[in-house]
Amino acid sequence: MRVPELNEEKSWMAAHIYYSEPWENLLIKGLFPLIMSEDFRKSMDQFFFIRFWERGPHIRLRVKGEEKVLEDTLKPLVSAHFNSYFTSYSSKRNGFNEQDISGWYDNNSIQYLSYDPEIVRYGGASLLPLAEKQFQASSFAVLSLLRDNSEEWDYSSALGAGIQLHLSFAFAAGMNEREVLLFFNQVFQNWFPRAYQVYAENITKRELNERKHHTLKVFKSNLDAQKEVLIPHVKTVWQALRRGEGFENDILNDWIISNQKITKEMTNEVNSDRFSFPSLFKVYKTLETSEQNQRLWSVYDSLIHMTNNRLGIRNHDEGYLAYLMYESFKA
Repeated sequence: MRVPELNEEKSWMAAHIYYSEPWENLLIKGLFPLIMSEDFRKSMDQFFFIRFWERGPHIRLRVKGEEKVLEDTLKPLVSAHFNSYFTSYSSKRNGFNEQDISGWYDNNSIQYLSYDPEIVRYGGASLLPLAEKQFQASSFAVLSLLRDNSEEWDYSSALGAGIQLHLSFAFAAGMNEREVLLFFNQVFQNWFPRAYQVYAENITKRELNERKHHTLKVFKSNLDAQKEVLIPHVKTVWQALRRGEGFENDILNDWIISNQKITKEMTNEVNSDRFSFPSLFKVYKTLETSEQNQRLWSVYDSLIHMTNNRLGIRNHDEGYLAYLMYESFKA
């Protein structure tokens, strides 16, 4: 799918599709056919999706286009499409009591709500449109991988796809071997606390350290169990990328091309006075790399996170995934 041209005069429509997990069937048989339809594609400029759980589990579909077209054409199209899907594949909310779902939107429903972008997280207002272009590339790649691997897709598939997408993203962004190690080690450090529940209440410092050491021990054990396959795979993929060898899978080739264009535009933008450091990731300022890399990587971290979200990788496993990539690349 083409990288969209920037047009700040267009509007965004946000359709929140409330539907109980798992979402893979919804994404493969619901969302993917919609975004590939001629009526959808000719009526929009950009789209992306994310998985979300606020006021009930749902998929957030965001579409950019002419405001009148969004209201008169896209909204009825999206509503009719997913209402038909709900009729064929209705989901049920099992395992929740009335207190759990108090304030939730109805299951198997579509809610059109405002799109409030995280401007600060992506380096400021001037960089956000470039991040949104990357959101589309990520969304299309993930949906295509899900569609092509629907029969055997499971959580391990999501982690494996994450390694391929993130490694090829790093290549597309122009990172060398040292930079790949530095970047993914920092991504690991940023997300590792989620793995041992650092935000749990009423926990002592001693217990927190015990959890941390235990979790890292589990990470190492899991890596040892698969390193004979994983490490050669990571190195083979990287060397193939360096030699300019394309993937057999055109999805990944298109992913690389799209991200090469987008990260080049981002590089130009982060060097301007309009860039503002994301408050979440100011730690990148401390890395021994160029100021340009510090700025870019503080945004790339969130791009990696959102691709993980689309793949269905849980927050508590994001540090683990970055750990696998760092250790495999370092070996």
